[in-house]
Amino acid sequence: MPVVVKQGQITVEVLTRDEHPPHHVHAKNKQAGWKIRIFIGESIEYWDTLAGNPRLPEIYAVIDLVIAHHERACELWNSMAKGNIVRWGYSAEVTHGSGD
Repeated sequence: MPVVVKQGQITVEVLTRDEHPPHHVHAKNKQAGWKIRIFIGESIEYWDTLAGNPRLPEIYAVIDLVIAHHERACELWNSMAKGNIVRWGYSAEVTHGSGD
């Protein structure tokens, strides 16, 4: 799986068999035992939790990592997108969404 960024225990990656819309990345912390998904399209925000129980500061840290490495996330997504291309740039209103 192509890694967008790895920082400490957090790994953000694009899954090679998961290039369906909406555009997103997966983040995990093996030590804490959680996995989440983050939208990377027109906005960058929390999507949902796949495993474990990440704390809100951990989710914010992942969102900040994705913001800092958004261009790489888009490049990796687009390299596997099979026509489902994410557009460069995101909303100026990047939020730490509620996931609702």
